[in-house]
Order: sequence, then structure tokens, then C-alpha cells
Amino acid sequence: MKQVKRVSAISTLFLFAFCVQVFAAETTIEDMPVGWSKSAVEQAVSEGWLTADEGKIYPERALTRAELSAIVNRIFNTEMLADIDKYADVPKGSWYEKDMAKAVKMKALVGDGDSLYPQNKITRQEAFSVICRVLEMGEGDTSVLEKYADGASVASWAKGSMSAMVEHGYVRGSGNELRPSAEITREEFAQLMTVIADSVVTSAGEYTQNYAGNVLINCPGVTMKNAVVQGDLILCDGIGSGDIALENVTVNGRLVIRGGGKNTVKVIASQIKGDVIINNVNYPIHLSADDKTLLKKIIIKNEVYLDGTIENVTIANKAEVTLLAGEIQNLDLLSPANSSKIIVKEGGEIKSATVYAKNAEFSGDGRIEAVLAKASGISVMTHGTKVTAEKGENIIAGNVTVTEGKTVVVDMGQKPIAKDTTNKNKSGSGGSGGRSTKPDPGTNPGTDPGTNPGTDPGTNPTTEQWIDASKTGIMKVDFANYAVVALQLEKMKGENPSEYTYYVNGQKIDAEEISVVMKSKDNTIMVIKMLLQNNSDTQTLKLVKASQHAEVILTNLQ
Repeated sequence: MKQVKRVSAISTLFLFAFCVQVFAAETTIEDMPVGWSKSAVEQAVSEGWLTADEGKIYPERALTRAELSAIVNRIFNTEMLADIDKYADVPKGSWYEKDMAKAVKMKALVGDGDSLYPQNKITRQEAFSVICRVLEMGEGDTSVLEKYADGASVASWAKGSMSAMVEHGYVRGSGNELRPSAEITREEFAQLMTVIADSVVTSAGEYTQNYAGNVLINCPGVTMKNAVVQGDLILCDGIGSGDIALENVTVNGRLVIRGGGKNTVKVIASQIKGDVIINNVNYPIHLSADDKTLLKKIIIKNEVYLDGTIENVTIANKAEVTLLAGEIQNLDLLSPANSSKIIVKEGGEIKSATVYAKNAEFSGDGRIEAVLAKASGISVMTHGTKVTAEKGENIIAGNVTVTEGKTVVVDMGQKPIAKDTTNKNKSGSGGSGGRSTKPDPGTNPGTDPGTNPGTDPGTNPTTEQWIDASKTGIMKVDFANYAVVALQLEKMKGENPSEYTYYVNGQKIDAEEISVVMKSKDNTIMVIKMLLQNNSDTQTLKLVKASQHAEVILTNLQ
């Protein structure tokens, strides 16, 4: 991982090294590899992607589907759960129950009937297929497999994924072989993910550096500014419905949008040289581009709101797409996008649309110059649109049926059309689409502090020593301050530390700001870290659970 994050790779490794010193006798990893995978495994451990079990990480052990799910979930910071009750092989209360539910929700894993096979060891071609799905890579040119001695042995269902991994340079094979049916080991998967997740942004803030490879952003509230990304920029599931802004950013690869919401993913005076792929399985996306940004190609797989200038839009799955403002030069609806809806608001324009999807609908007060229908059941209700039926039945232009080989211009007559005046005031920086910016009085921090979830609720002190104060304090890293906290798990009665709420100087710390650095070999001490919002030499940390709390004064660690 290359210099990134509010807690950068260097920062995290520094914190990890510090804690190794403090707890060296208790936390030594007995089987840390010393060969080709050493660096990748060390990084995976320091980032919390791989976790030790009684001092061992078993790098050469075959990876299971459950372990793969856990690693991918941690990297993408996914939290949403699918209902997996139908899968009989995922026991309630098992360590992997939530990880399997997360993996299914983000569509990393696909079940087979009533089984997810969490304990099954996963093959290389299965693992590569999972990565292809979450990175929205699609299928590669299968001819690239011909240069490998065992290329023909890749399963038919995996050929496209394996080809894409080879084309992107993520898989090179061993010697002249891909070993598609071999089980992938934990160290091999760690090596793969450290290449793919070259840099990971895990904390809100402004980032202004350049990146040599891929960048993954897995939290909301990030602004990337005056930066160049040589690889892909991936907005991960952990962003939820939060905001992301790119200002004067050049992405030489793709922009993959898996996270974000209606308020919005903003692209300002930026250049995306590869495709923009939008597939948020949890929330609708609003992608807003200002007048200085030209998006060459967008591939859409879920509900999307657009404003800006876009050369080509492809709708690949069933979706509802609303053009709030700006222009789309060419729009293609592929056959898997049956029953999609295209809405063009006043001020928006589509130059031409080619429709291979059945039962697609076009509506709105904006302008669509021409629609070429190549499927049945297409309905166009935008005044003045030229509708040509190349093939198909029940193609409707306004109130007129268009037969094959004919062209009809939509005439909505004098019938009044309800005006939707929302989202019409696009600002020069991508804007909020005209939405009100007044705060919700129910969540305004200026309301009653006794009910404000962002402030310290008080409570009674506990007699238990939840925190080892001798190993807890403030560490300065990369011009920022971090609280390094040693939790005494046996005093916390084995409860999950994430069940506690953390306050610094009376202000609640967001869960995404808290991460595990390491755990002692005997499972009695867990070290966590969190970014501090000021650089004071003395700060107060409080842990709260139910009606009790533990409090410690943080000072500089030596």
C-alpha cells in the first residue's frame, strides 16, 4: 500500500511496529513468512485483513470461502447484510455468519440452492471470479489464456474472469501455468489483494497526493484534490450513501462507483480516461459533473441520477436513470436492461438512444432527439422525439404506434405536463441539484445535548479496569495525533469492544475512525487506534456501555 489514508500505510505500519515493541512477548506471530510473500502478509496483518489465531496466521493454508469473504469485506468496509436464512450451511452465531451475509449482499458470493459452502477451500479461478465481480471488471479476451500451458483447463464459467485478471496484470501465473483448479493459499490471496488495493483511503478528509496504482476509498466524506491516479479509482461499499468529491483529479484507469448516494458523487474539473461503472447494490447514486468535466463512457447497473456532459451511456441491467441536467450524446440500453426507465428533466438532453431492451420507457420534460427501437414494448413520451422502429412490436411514440421500418415524431399535443422543478439549479461545482440545505432540526447538534447522540451521555463509572492506562496514550504520526488504547479484554468480560461507544473530550468517535492494531497472543489485550481531532498534549478518553463508563487521561506515549 502506497502512502495514503488519513492513517497512511506508513502510519499504520509505524503504529503496528510500536505495538509489537510494547507487546512483543505476547503477540509474536510464529509463522510469519520470510520469502516472497513476507511484505504482502505483513501489510495484510497490519491492515487487519488477515488476523492471527493463537499467534499464527497460517500463510500456506488454503483459503476458505468464509475467509475470503471476511478479507474482501474488511478491504471494502462493507456493512450491509443480506438475508441468508435460506442457506442451511451457515450456522447461526458462527464467526463467519455476518461475513457471508455481507459477501452475498455485495454480490461477491453467489449461493448454490441452499448452500454457500463457507468452509470449502476456494480455488484460484473461484477467487479470481469473486474479485472480478467486486471490481466490476467484466469479461476479458479469452485469447490471452492461450499463452499458458494449462489455459484450456480453465472452467468455461471462469474463462472471462481469468482473462480479465490476466489482462489487468493482476495474475501472471507461475512459470507457464495459471493453476486454475489449485486451491489458493492465504499468502497468495494476501499478495493479490495488496496489488489490487494498492492504496486504501479509510478516513474522511482531503487528499492531495498522486497514486501509482489503484486507489480504494472505503469511507464517506473524502475529497480528492489536485491528484493523479495511475490505476483505477474504486469507491467502495463502505461509503454507504455518503459524499465523495473529486476536484482537478485525473484517473488514468476506470472510476468504479459501488458506494455513494443522492447527495452526491461530485466530479469537478476532472478527467476520467477509462470507463465510469456505477453499481451500488444498496443506494441510488447521484453522479454530478461540472462544466469542466467530460465523462467519456458511463456503464450503469442500478438507479442513477446524472447531471453533466457525457459522451456515451450504456445501461447494462434493469435501472431507472434520471438526467437532471446536461447532455448525453449517445445512450444504449442493452437487452439485460429490460423494463428500464429513462427520465429526462427540463434542462436535460439526450441526442440519440438505441434500445435493445424490451419494455423500456422514456419520459420527462427534457429533450430526446431520436430513439432507435430494436426491441418490443418501447414507449417514448418526450415531446418532439423522432422514434424509428427498426424491429419489434408495440412501439409507442406519444399516442401513436410505430410499425417496423417507420418513423414517427412524438406529439404530446396541448396536454399539460406536470412540471418537476426539483434538481434544476445546478451549481458550477456539480451542485446539490437544488435540494434544501437547511439542517434537520431533529438531528441538529444545537438541540438538547441530553439527546444528541454525538455528545457524551454521562453514565456512572465502572469499577472494572477496561483500559491498561500504562500502555495507552497519544502517538504523533504524519503530523496528526492518534489515540492508541490497550483494552483489557478479560476485564471487559470477553465482550466485543465494538459494542462500546468511545468519546474523546466529550465528542463521540465515529466507528469508522476506530480500528484494531493488534491482539495479544493470550487474547487478553487488544490494541485499537483512533484519529484525534486536535493536537492537544492531554485529552480525555471515555468508553461507555449501558450505564457504565471507563475514563482515562491521554498523554503522549514515549
